[in-house]
Amino acid sequence: MYGRKNGSSIRRNRKGEMIGRRYYDKYGRAKKDIDYGNHNNPKDHPWGSHRHKWKWKNGKPTRGNGEALDKGRKKRRK
Repeated sequence: MYGRKNGSSIRRNRKGEMIGRRYYDKYGRAKKDIDYGNHNNPKDHPWGSHRHKWKWKNGKPTRGNGEALDKGRKKRRK
């Protein structure tokens, strides 16, 4: 759950294909995961690519539920 401060790391499957990226906060703690697929679980991840936010409480991490990448973003004006 730790990495380079304010950095990121790439996660790969056994074939070497990129399946996600993990971002770290200023303390090197996992902050956010971006997954590039639905983990073969379209019921819980219908959007395909999605994110999971990490929460830290008393030094212990909890990975949040998946949510669409555009959730909470303002839509661009045309």
